[in-house]
Amino acid sequence: MSRTFAQEELSGNRMSVVTKYSGVVINQNGPFAGAVTSGAVYQDFFLPTDYVRGPESTSEIPALSGVQLMMQTSTLNVTALWGIDHFNSQGAWDTLTQNTLEQVPLAPAIIWAQMNVPVPIPVDSTWVSDRFRLWIVLDTGISDLFYASPNPLAAQNVRAYINPNGSDPVLDLSSNEVSLNFRVLALSADSGTDILGNQFRSVVIPKTVEAVNPVAGNPNIQWMSRPNPSKFAVEALYADLSQDGEPTVVDSILLDPITPNMTFNVYFSSEGDPAIDAADWDSKLWTRVPVVYTARKRDTYYLPRPETAKYFKIEMTNLQGQQYRTKVVQPISYQRFPSWVLTYFLAQYEASRLSEDYFIGDAINVAFDLLDYAYSYSTDGIDPGVEMPMSVQLQRQADFQTQLTQDLSQVDFATLRNISTALLPFALRPADLSTTDSLLGSVASQATATLSSVQTYPQESVRPSYTPIAPYTSSRIRDPLMQEKQQPDMFFFVTCRHTYRQSTAQFTNDRAYFAGVRELAFLRDNYNIPRDTPVYWETFGDGFNRLA
Repeated sequence: MSRTFAQEELSGNRMSVVTKYSGVVINQNGPFAGAVTSGAVYQDFFLPTDYVRGPESTSEIPALSGVQLMMQTSTLNVTALWGIDHFNSQGAWDTLTQNTLEQVPLAPAIIWAQMNVPVPIPVDSTWVSDRFRLWIVLDTGISDLFYASPNPLAAQNVRAYINPNGSDPVLDLSSNEVSLNFRVLALSADSGTDILGNQFRSVVIPKTVEAVNPVAGNPNIQWMSRPNPSKFAVEALYADLSQDGEPTVVDSILLDPITPNMTFNVYFSSEGDPAIDAADWDSKLWTRVPVVYTARKRDTYYLPRPETAKYFKIEMTNLQGQQYRTKVVQPISYQRFPSWVLTYFLAQYEASRLSEDYFIGDAINVAFDLLDYAYSYSTDGIDPGVEMPMSVQLQRQADFQTQLTQDLSQVDFATLRNISTALLPFALRPADLSTTDSLLGSVASQATATLSSVQTYPQESVRPSYTPIAPYTSSRIRDPLMQEKQQPDMFFFVTCRHTYRQSTAQFTNDRAYFAGVRELAFLRDNYNIPRDTPVYWETFGDGFNRLA
C-alpha cells in the first residue's frame, strides 16, 4: 500500500484544514426506514480495522474531523447540540468535542448535514480498537433524523439508543434495533490509484505555528519592527519549522502586513541547530527563493516550488515611512545591505537601461543617477542638499569604494567567488559570453584582428523611432513612481551567510520607517510525494512506484 503524507498546515487556521481535507472513513448509508423526531439520540461506532495509515514503523493515525447525519429540515436556521465521545479504559464516556449545529444549506429538504469539529481530534494509538459514539439533541428546525433498519451494524454490536447509559435502543415499527444514517469524517484527505497504478491513502498531519515567535514570549501578538531612521533599513523574521530535528516542506506563505507595500524575500536553510539571536540566525548558510514578493494585503504567497528545510527567513525591505516623533537626538543604529549587494543591482540597472520604457521614464522626468544613488546609500539616505562641486562628487566615489572594500572583507572566499560569478555578465562584452560557432562569436572573432587596438566591439545602433513627450506631472503622481524607480528591491543574490552593514543615522522630519506583520504562517498544499526529501531514491525494497 502506498501512502501520501499531507503535512498540512503550519498555521493556526484549523477550520480551513477540516473543511478542505476531511474524508469519509465510516459511511453508514443504508436505506432509511424511519426517523427520530425529538430528544437526544446516541449512535455507537468503531473505527475501521485499516484506519491506521502506513507501515507499522512509520504509521500515522488520522485525526477525527466531524460527522454527517441524514435529516429532514424545516428551516435554514436550526438548533442542535451534538458531540463525539470516547469509551475509556475505566468504563466511562469522555466527551472529545461538542458543538452546536446552527444552520443548514437547504430547507425544507432531506440532506446530509455536515458538522465539523472546532479543532481536529487526535486519535491515540491505544484508541484504535475502542468504542466511540456520536450524539445529537434535536431542537428547532429538524423534523426527522433518519435511521436504517434492520440494523446494518448489528455484527459490530453497535446501535442507536436514547439513554446515555446505553439502554433504551431506538426501535422501528417492528421492534427491531436500528442504526442512524451517519458518516464519520477524519483528516484523511483522499485515496485512490496514482498514475503508476499504486493504491494510496492520505493523512493530514496538523502542525501549529508555535515554532514561529515574532514577539519574544508571545507568538499570538502582532509584530512591528523598531523605528528605523532610513528607508534603506532591513528587518527580518526567522522561523524554526523543524519537526524532531527533521526538515519540513513549505510551498506557500500566508502573510498579513501591518505596513502594506513593503517587499520581502524568503530564504531557507537546514544548517545546524536553532539559533538564539538574530546574529546567530544570519550566520547560517541561506538560500534564496528566486522571487521578490510585495505584501500589499493579507494573502497567500506561493513559492515557485516546494522547499524542504528546517529554517526559514523572511527579509523585509522597502520599509514604509510613518510619522514618528522622538526626543532622541543621538544617531540610531540600524542594519542595511552591504555595499557589494548594491554594486550588483547598480550593474544590473546599467545593463538594462536600453530596454527602459521611454514613455514612463521620460514622462515623469526621472533622472536615475547611479553615483548619486550609491552616495545616498553610503550616507544612510541623508539629503546632501545643494549640488556638490566636482571635487566632492569624486570624494563620493572614493567613499563608496571604501565601504565596498570593508563589506567584502567580511565575506568568505566561497561567497566572494559567487559574487564575482554573478557580476561577470556585467563586466564582459556580449561577444565574450558567446561561443565561436554562434553568429555573434564569429563576427567578434573576425573583428578582433582588425580592432585589437581599439577599445570597442561590434554592436547594433539603437535609435528611438519616436520623440518622447515629457508633459508636466503632478508631484502626487510622480513621487511614488520616482520612489519605485530609484529604490531597487535588493536581496542577497547568492547563497551565503548574511552579514549586514551596521549604520547610524538620526531621525529627520518626524519620520521613521517600519515593517509590521499581523499574521505569518508557513503552509503546504502539495501532497503528491510520499517522502519529504529533495531527491527521490529508488531502493527497490518496497512497493512504492512499482509498474508491475
